[in-house]
Amino acid sequence: MNQLLAPGMAFLGRFSYPIKFLILGVIAVIPIAYLTFLGLVPLMDAAKMAATEMIGVRYIEAAKPLLASVQQHRGRSSGYLSGDDAVKPKMDEQAAKAEAAIQALEALDAETGGNEELERQLAEIKSRWADVHQKAHSRLFTPKESFAAHSAVTALIQAYMEDAAHEYKLLLDPVEASFFLQD
Repeated sequence: MNQLLAPGMAFLGRFSYPIKFLILGVIAVIPIAYLTFLGLVPLMDAAKMAATEMIGVRYIEAAKPLLASVQQHRGRSSGYLSGDDAVKPKMDEQAAKAEAAIQALEALDAETGGNEELERQLAEIKSRWADVHQKAHSRLFTPKESFAAHSAVTALIQAYMEDAAHEYKLLLDPVEASFFLQD
């Protein structure tokens, strides 16, 4: 055993006690620092994943009022196109809410740096919504056509929400064990 430790003892024998303790302290800190690093890497990954998921939640929460407004506008438009002029103010109110929701989504896109696919989808939603609103407001639709056009915009919004959930990793839990608990 002495022969095994002899090189180390000869090396440390040249130094004073404070230097010996310093050398042994540095040697002891290296594995502690390594283990600390190994413990921090998963925590940093989890924090990054949580931040990504929070952005996705913000997109979905911002899209919900748009979806609700378009759906309510669909119902009000049906009445308006059937000749009930009393529902026009409420129909216009829902249209204003939908416009405000689109603006909120555009602001969120600008704030988060956006996503090219989601930006494209939002532009399509905005364009289709403007067309549907204008035609319903001008009574260029029959109630049945209005319902179909509003439903198409609603489907676009739902696809937008699903794509946002997918893009920001909200659909699949990264931990396999808890993934199967979702439903």
